[in-house]
Amino acid sequence: MTIPAVLEKKHLDACVTLFMENLSRQAAQTPALATGHIDPADVRERLVRLMEEAGGTVLTDGAGVVGYMAGWEIEDFFGSPRGSYTPEWAHATRPGTGREAGQALYRASGQRWVDHGCRVHVANLFHADTQARDAFSWNGFGYLCLDAVRRVEPIEATLPDGFCIRPARSADGAAVLSMASCVNQHLILSPVFRASSEEDTPEDAARWIEGAGCHTWIAWKGDRPVGYMKCEPVEDGAAWIVRGPRSFAINGAYVDPAERAGGIARALLSAIMTWAVESGMERCSVDCEAANIEGARFWLRHFQPVCVSMLRRLDGRLFAPA
Repeated sequence: MTIPAVLEKKHLDACVTLFMENLSRQAAQTPALATGHIDPADVRERLVRLMEEAGGTVLTDGAGVVGYMAGWEIEDFFGSPRGSYTPEWAHATRPGTGREAGQALYRASGQRWVDHGCRVHVANLFHADTQARDAFSWNGFGYLCLDAVRRVEPIEATLPDGFCIRPARSADGAAVLSMASCVNQHLILSPVFRASSEEDTPEDAARWIEGAGCHTWIAWKGDRPVGYMKCEPVEDGAAWIVRGPRSFAINGAYVDPAERAGGIARALLSAIMTWAVESGMERCSVDCEAANIEGARFWLRHFQPVCVSMLRRLDGRLFAPA
């Protein structure tokens, strides 16, 4: 292996090949992941834009490109004035090179990000890429979120007596907003500790119920709302590879803790799957904080992980004025 060098256009075809091979390995492990619509030319275009805007690092040897890494530099990122984000298509290493290739790439990329004031570094990795996960772990990263997928198929569910599930109506906005607030309160607490920069608004709830492509279902116990689940065509912030034709994303869910033993969440997911089957959808994705114990447990019971995002937060004293 040579020392890391600046990523250039001459490297991009080999980089795209590494990414597409990694994608194929993930698809083999997760058959529900659709990859036929992912065009290598689109991946190359993304890398060109990223490279021209933020640069990148490449590692080569006598056989060609061993790996590459690049990342967007983003203002106001995870509570930091500036951070870096490396999408799943913006890094890869040749299988069999161990964690050393990833460590070398981050050593160069990380220094550039720190020199540019990036105090938080986030990367999205294929779940099947144990080599990359090992490298980022040894580079000081920890799990942040996961992206998971499933095929659209019916799910059997039985509600307890006195409960029902129906699509949300415009008059249900306040109920949905109240339950969404409960989700945010849950995520603020240990062990997730996720700070929310913005509160959900009545306008948000109205869009979740009546917006184009948006659907929300509510679980009722008599006349009291005890849970909801919602979906949209695309979830901002989720992995790029989970998007595609006849795909959609679940991007919000809550069940009153007092009712969680009754199968309410499964019944809400069943309602979504019934709608999706009838609508001709083929696959569904969801993303979840890795530290959300209850959420991750439920989603991984019904979905297969395809990506994990990992985060490293650097000591602020590195950025203190001299």
